[in-house]
Amino acid sequence: MNEHETEEGTPPDINLYNFDDPQFQSCRYVLTSPRSLEACARLNIRPVELLFKSKEEFSATYKNVSEKKLEEMFVQHENARKEKLTKARLERARLTKRYTNTASRNSTDPGRKPSSVEHSRQTESSSKSATIKADLIQNLPDRCHSAQQTLPEKYQNLLNKLPPQEVKRLRLAHQRCLQHAAQLPRTQSLDRVENRNSNMSTPREDPSCRSSTTKDGEFWLRKCHQEDEQSDRLKYCMEERERKSERLLEKNERERRRNLRNAHEERERRLRQAQERRRELEKMLETYRRELQEAREITHQRARERAYLRSSEEQLRKVQDRQQREQHIRENAKIIQQRQEEWRRAAEAMQKQKEEHVQKFLEEREAKIQESRNLAQAAEQLRAEMQRVYNLDSFDKKAQHVALVNELGLGGAST
Repeated sequence: MNEHETEEGTPPDINLYNFDDPQFQSCRYVLTSPRSLEACARLNIRPVELLFKSKEEFSATYKNVSEKKLEEMFVQHENARKEKLTKARLERARLTKRYTNTASRNSTDPGRKPSSVEHSRQTESSSKSATIKADLIQNLPDRCHSAQQTLPEKYQNLLNKLPPQEVKRLRLAHQRCLQHAAQLPRTQSLDRVENRNSNMSTPREDPSCRSSTTKDGEFWLRKCHQEDEQSDRLKYCMEERERKSERLLEKNERERRRNLRNAHEERERRLRQAQERRRELEKMLETYRRELQEAREITHQRARERAYLRSSEEQLRKVQDRQQREQHIRENAKIIQQRQEEWRRAAEAMQKQKEEHVQKFLEEREAKIQESRNLAQAAEQLRAEMQRVYNLDSFDKKAQHVALVNELGLGGAST
């Protein structure tokens, strides 16, 4: 239960003049006053349309509208709301004035002080009036109480279909209407009837009254007839109020159903919008994920391509370096081989030259040795010959002479 409701469970009195009070912001009803609700129903105005809506709330309803257009729409909406509120307040004032005038007409009864004519007829008329008044007074609380307890049978099927809280709210509204009707001021005519009955219960000794029995009797009969008509009018007013309460209840029920239907449609619309926004967000998220995945795949593909290119370039560079090194090695080997070949040829030439020189030297030495041998042999032969021809002394001298000739190189000339 709302904190603004009374201890008996009835909602607070919210009318067209205090519905915008901050203390009623958390209340579940916009209006609870019967006059205000009836005025809105007569003008076909929903109470929700009278609530002030801030610019932020108004802009949240129209999101895809430009700022200038939104400002114009907000001003138009606020002017329309104020115009509806003014019309509703005027209608409520007219209704209040009409009900007040009706109650005033029912509460006033001009008449003179009645006088008794015939005791039996007076007693019968007063008894009839007192009986009618007593029935009205006694049956009115019972009718109000029975009406407060139960609604008409034709509404029971409708009430059975409603939630318990709505049923309770409708019963409380119906009870308040009946209590308001029951609390109307008692008519002065009924009070006067009681006073006249009390006056007629005591006999009067006034001779003037007895002398005008015919005139007073006619007046009393006319007055009784007026009282009967007034009692009938009072019954009719009560029944009319009951019918108005029922019609007001029907209007409230139709308004409640219309509000529920509008609220349900609004919830459905907001739910559809939320679902549509969620689907759009999911679609955008899915698109973003797909684009992100594609971007990642493209990035990975480019990274793989760059890595493959770097690897290929590195391998190619290594192959080229290896080929260059091999080429350099081959060139160096070729150069070394050429140099070795040149060195070998030079060595061979030098060796050949040395061998030739040695061979020549050997040949020359052999020739000299052979020449020396030949010379020695010739000298030996010569010595022998000289020994044979000459004697020893002359032979020694000859040998010395030959050695000297050989040393001087004059051996050939001498021979």
